[in-house]
Amino acid sequence: MYLYNVTYKIDYAIEEDWMHWMRSTHIPRVVQVGNFLGHRVCKLIGVEENDGVTYAVQYLVPDMPTFQTFQKEHLGFMKTLHARQFGSQYVAFSTVLEIIE
Repeated sequence: MYLYNVTYKIDYAIEEDWMHWMRSTHIPRVVQVGNFLGHRVCKLIGVEENDGVTYAVQYLVPDMPTFQTFQKEHLGFMKTLHARQFGSQYVAFSTVLEIIE
């Protein structure tokens, strides 16, 4: 089992709109097209940030072939939709983690 983790730094000015869009549109779409088992949204705490707020969205992936299919067939389009919606008001990076326990 794996976690596909996407970390976002969001401008304060769009935080509420971004969170609404993520919950209502983006996350459900990613879970569906990726055949992922679920997700969670985490907010970074304990760090003073002057230029925005940091969130991590984690998707539960059953196996690497499932993730590789998502990456090959859907990831580029998902990134494009995100960029169209919020332009330069966010930055993001992703990692894939293997769940050990």
